[in-house]
Amino acid sequence: MKYEFGGPLWSAALHGMIAERVATLSKTNPNLTMSICEVFNDAPERLAGPSRKLAWSCVVEGDKVDFRPEERNDVRVKVTADWAATVPLGQFCTEGDPERAAKLQSMVAATVAAGKLSFVGDRTPNADSVPSIHDAIARLTA
Repeated sequence: MKYEFGGPLWSAALHGMIAERVATLSKTNPNLTMSICEVFNDAPERLAGPSRKLAWSCVVEGDKVDFRPEERNDVRVKVTADWAATVPLGQFCTEGDPERAAKLQSMVAATVAAGKLSFVGDRTPNADSVPSIHDAIARLTA
């Protein structure tokens, strides 16, 4: 089953993936951390309502997951993007292939250069960071 990028079912799937990963990883790493917010502007009204703005945020501390379908600023990384420009990024699965991962980074760079995607904060992973779930959610993204 696939879910429309950024929609409520997609967000629920993302939340579940994060919670499952944190439950497993926090058993061996009690210092697990993550804090991120993604905001998508100009999303379809059917997904975002009249504001046409979607957001999700997540703060992980150890085995605690605070996932919200809303924007917040108390995060390490905040992503702001044009919804339509971001959909292809969200759908792109690297399949663990370094060449595909480089292609995704190239797509991200082009979207940033076009002014359709921006990052604020420190995106550098560390030993306590929750590993990326990009491919897992990309497989479910329509």
